[in-house]
Amino acid sequence: SAETFGLAALTAIKHNKPTIVSKQSEITKLMSCTLKEDFYNTNGLADKVLSLIKHPILHQELSENNLKETKNLTPELLTEKTIKIYKEVTKDW
Repeated sequence: SAETFGLAALTAIKHNKPTIVSKQSEITKLMSCTLKEDFYNTNGLADKVLSLIKHPILHQELSENNLKETKNLTPELLTEKTIKIYKEVTKDW
């Protein structure tokens, strides 16, 4: 099974690494500076990995921008955003 929130991505970002996350991951709602791919599209995932290897500037820019974007992500802010998303999803129930 996949880790759907994105803790692995956040850990990578805190270590100044670029990230590729599943489009189905909840973390995509909080981050814009990451590469996204469908969970089952292995060719698309491979293409993105190769892009990061072949293009050091892309690697560097994604790493730096991810770090800037997540610098202010505190547990409190993540909780607020999670509750907001939950309320949006469940408003018609």
